[in-house]
Amino acid sequence: MRNTKKKIWKDKIFLSMMLLCLLAVVTVAANVISSRNTEQIESSETEETTSMEESENQEQAVNGTEADQMDNDGKVLVQEETDDAEADALAQNDKEEDGEDANVVAQNEEGERESDAASEEDTSSETQADPVSSQVTNNPVLQYDGTTAMTWPVQGSLLMDYAMDHTVYHQTLELYKVSPAIVIQGEVGTHVTTPAVGLVQELGWDEEIGNFLRIDLGNGYEAIIGQLENITVQPGQYVAPGNILGTVAQPTKYYSVEGPNVYFQLNKDGAAIDPTEYLE
Repeated sequence: MRNTKKKIWKDKIFLSMMLLCLLAVVTVAANVISSRNTEQIESSETEETTSMEESENQEQAVNGTEADQMDNDGKVLVQEETDDAEADALAQNDKEEDGEDANVVAQNEEGERESDAASEEDTSSETQADPVSSQVTNNPVLQYDGTTAMTWPVQGSLLMDYAMDHTVYHQTLELYKVSPAIVIQGEVGTHVTTPAVGLVQELGWDEEIGNFLRIDLGNGYEAIIGQLENITVQPGQYVAPGNILGTVAQPTKYYSVEGPNVYFQLNKDGAAIDPTEYLE
């Protein structure tokens, strides 16, 4: 009986040992299989990572190549635009230089024309200011005798008539007074000319008649012409009919109401006479 129990216990112990060994073998096998699977997974992941890195590197290389190409294309485009801009600037400079040269030429031609015109005008002025006849040029004996008609110093209406034996109304002064001269209406800047051959004796200024010229006509006749500016003659100079003496000036305060005018007084032996009786 005891032997039988011992045998049973031995068998149980043997079976238990076998089970434990089997469990150990299964556990080891499972660990090995798990380890292999892990290595395969890691290897696969490593390969995938490597492949992805290689792909990324290839993409970066391609992108870098494309970027370099784009950069080069951009540089080429910028260079071309720069070259075009420089060409346009050079063309514009050439046009401006051509325009400046044309302007300079035009200005020079205009200056030459103005110079020629000024020379002609000076010559004309000198001709007009100087006596026009051989008699005047040769310092003639002044011999106006009152029978030759004089020319009007300026064309215009009479603003005030000659009056020494009666009085006339003076608008600016608002009173009646005698008038030793005629006052002829004129426009500022209009030429005033010589009424007859004469010798300029005096160039002066008077508060009432402004700038004036006193011209000796000979035989006791003399002309006084006032309200002038831009006077072109000088004392001691001979003048002929039609020579420009100056231009009509703004009126003095004594003729502010009458407006721009020419004061023309004719004397005989120092006494005022009526100029209208000698004007044509």
